[in-house]
Formats: sequence, structure tokens, C-alpha cells
Amino acid sequence: MDESVGVRPLDPSAGWALALRGDAATRAEALVRLRAHLAVAAKFELGRRGIAVDDGQRWEGASPVQDVVEAALAAILADLDRFRGHSRFTTWTAKYAIREAAAAAREMAIAASPDGRGERP
Repeated sequence: MDESVGVRPLDPSAGWALALRGDAATRAEALVRLRAHLAVAAKFELGRRGIAVDDGQRWEGASPVQDVVEAALAAILADLDRFRGHSRFTTWTAKYAIREAAAAAREMAIAASPDGRGERP
């Protein structure tokens, strides 16, 4: 147990999968940690694709990071049985956030294009 934080770490990978299938309190704690992990991956990928994501920025509705995190989380939970442990759980989940962030960046680019289809004049 990590006494400095007061909560137990969820790696090794099997701990994450068990926690996400656990009782309500264990699952809630795992979801908080997983959302934080996914937010880091989402911010990185959106930034890499030129989407300025500032924590203080105001967005209409949810921020792109929140949208990416929730979409990635839904996909992860749906695919949880597919995790085989060939990589770290956090690596496996980060790819979901990266894919969702890439899709969000493409959609934002299309919406911002003059013709609304992503084509340049």
C-alpha cells in the first residue's frame, strides 16, 4: 500500500481489471484513476495534433478532453474481457484514448474547414 497517498496502487495489470469488475467502492476508485490516466493520453494526442487544450480554457459543453476520456472509457469497459495481459493495462487503455483523440481532432478539423467537409479551398 502506498502510504504517502493513502491508496493502494492498481498495477500490476490484473489489479486494474479486477478493480473495474469489483464492488462499487473499488470500481469507483479505479474509474477515477483510469479517467486521470486517459486524460493525460488524450491531452498529449490532442496537443500533438495541434488542438490547444488548456485546463483553463472555456468550452461550450464538455471539453474535447472530457469527450475523449468518456468515449475511451466506454470502449475500454466494453472490451475489458479482451485484455489479455500482453502489455501493461495502462498501455492498453492509453491506445483507446489516443484513438479517440485522433478521431476527435479529425472531426474538429472537418468542422473548422470552410466547406464543413475537411477540404481546403
